Amino acid sequence: MGLDVAVIGAANVDLVVRPSGEALAGISNPSAMGLRYGGAGRNVACCLAGLGRSVSLNVALGADADGEGLAADLAARGVTLDRLAAEGRTGRYVAILGEDGELDRAYNDMAIHEATAALPETNEAAMAEARWWFADANLSSALLEDIALREARPALAVHTVSTPKAVRLAGLLDRVDILFANQREAEALLRHEEAELSLARAGALARELLGKGPSIVAVTASAAGAALAVEDRLFSAAAPAVDVVDIVGAGDAFAAGFLSAIIAGEGPEGWLRTGIAAAAITVGSAETAPAGLTADAIAGLAGGIAVEVAGEITGEMTGDGSAPA
Repeated sequence: MGLDVAVIGAANVDLVVRPSGEALAGISNPSAMGLRYGGAGRNVACCLAGLGRSVSLNVALGADADGEGLAADLAARGVTLDRLAAEGRTGRYVAILGEDGELDRAYNDMAIHEATAALPETNEAAMAEARWWFADANLSSALLEDIALREARPALAVHTVSTPKAVRLAGLLDRVDILFANQREAEALLRHEEAELSLARAGALARELLGKGPSIVAVTASAAGAALAVEDRLFSAAAPAVDVVDIVGAGDAFAAGFLSAIIAGEGPEGWLRTGIAAAAITVGSAETAPAGLTADAIAGLAGGIAVEVAGEITGEMTGDGSAPA
C-alpha cells in the first residue's frame, strides 16, 4: 500500500529566542534560548505521522551534525526520509518571540531548500503511490512549478509559509487542489493591503483565492480562527482559547490536521475543526510537532469548536453548522 502523504519541503534547526524584557538596540539583551527541529515540511510530516498517517519527507539536508540530528528525529517519529540532493549547510531558522508568544521577527538561512530545480526521478518513483503530495513554498520556484505541472501525480496541497514566499505560487493556483495560507500570506498572494486579522477577512480572502483555481482554500487568522472555501460554501470557526506558549508551527499543524481529516473521510466541517484543534494544541506547546498532538487530543478539543456555514459563497452565515434553507 502506498503512502498517505509524500511531503516535499523544508527541515531546519530552529533557535527560539524569548527576550526577558524590552529589547534594546546596541546591547546584549537577557533572554531564554532553545534549540529544536522545525521547518514547514518537517513539521507537517511529523504531525501527520503523530496522527497515524504514513508519510515521507523529501528534503535537502546538509552533510553535517544538524542534518544527522534531523534524520534521526524523523526516523524516531516514523517519517520516511527521502533526500533531495543538495550541497550546503542544513537549514537554520531564528525566531524572536514576544512576551505573548507571538512571532516578533524571524531570520532564516535556508538556501539549501532552493537548490533543487526539478524533482529527481528517484524521489518521484518513491512518491508515485502516495494518496497526496504536500509541498511548502520554501522550495525554489522552479521546483514548485515542476511539482504542480506534473500530469501524473496525485492530489496536491501547498502551504504558502511566509509573505515573501507566498508569491511563488501565484501562477500555479489553478494546478493546486488545496491551498493553505494565513491571512497575511493570502493578502500578499492577492496583492492586497494588510487588514486587521479577523474571520470575516479570512473568509473573503478564501473566497477570492478559490476563484483563482484551487479546489479548496483554507485561510487562518491566528487567534481569530480560520475560514474554508470549497465549491459554493464558506465555513468559518473561531479558535478555542488557549494559553499561548509559541505560535511557530501552528499553521503547519493546522494543515496536517486538516489533511489528516480528509484522509479519514470527514467532511469540510471536520477538516476545519481538526485543523483548528491541531493548531491550538501546538500554540500551547514549546514544540512545533508536540507529542501531545494526538488523534484523541484533537477529538477532545474539536468537539467544542462551532463551525458556521454559508450555503453559498455569498450567502448569510448560520450559527448551527447547517446550510441556509
